[in-house]
Amino acid sequence: MQVMTDADRIKVALATIDEALATHVVYEYRMMKHSVVVLAREAPESLVHILALEAFLLHYRNLLHFLKPPGRVESTDLLARRYIGKDVAVSEEHRKGLHRWLAHLTTDRLAVFDGYRKKWPVWEMVCLLEEAWSNFVEQL
Repeated sequence: MQVMTDADRIKVALATIDEALATHVVYEYRMMKHSVVVLAREAPESLVHILALEAFLLHYRNLLHFLKPPGRVESTDLLARRYIGKDVAVSEEHRKGLHRWLAHLTTDRLAVFDGYRKKWPVWEMVCLLEEAWSNFVEQL
C-alpha cells in the first residue's frame, strides 16, 4: 500500500471541489519544498542558490496567503477557508518582510540587504509553515 503525502491528500480532498484549483495549491507546496532541497545543496553565493531562495520566498508567501490572507482579499483569491470554512493559524513573523522583499523595490528593502540578499531563516520558516500546512490537511 502506497503512503500518501500531505500534498497528495490535499490534492485528493480539494479535487472533490475543483481539480484545477487543487493542482494549483499542490504546485505551490511542492515548489516550495523543491526549492528548499536546492537551497540545502547549493553554495549560498551561487546563482542557483539565489534563484532557489527567491523561489522559496515566493511560494512561501503564496502559501501564507492561501492559509491566512493578511487582510483584504480579491474574489479570485484561492483560500483555505473555501475548503475548511476558516483561516488556518500561521506565524506572522516573516509576512511583512516577505512582502517588502518580493513585491517591489523600496528603500525599506535596502535596509534588509546583506550584499545582495537578506539572510532568511529558511529552516525556521519551513517548520512554521509545515505546522500550519499540517493543521490544514487535518481539517480536510
